[in-house]
Amino acid sequence: MEAIRVQNGEKTEETYVNSIGEPVKSWYLPIKFALDFITAAVILVLTSPIILITVLAIKHEDKGPAFYHQTRVA
Repeated sequence: MEAIRVQNGEKTEETYVNSIGEPVKSWYLPIKFALDFITAAVILVLTSPIILITVLAIKHEDKGPAFYHQTRVA
C-alpha cells in the first residue's frame, strides 16, 4: 500500500491506495493492523513450546549455550 498526497485547495491529505489503484477504506488499516498483531501473537504462542523444547534439547546435548554468541571486533 502506498500513500498518495492529494491536493484539495489548500488542504493536503494522504489517501492510501491498494496495488490496483483503488482507494482504501478508512477503517481497513486499523483492522488490518489488529489482525496482523493478533495473528503474530497466536503464532508466537503456538510455536513457543517447540522453540523451548529445541533450546532444552540443544542445552542437554551440547552442555553449552543454546544460542550462538560471537564477539565482534571493529
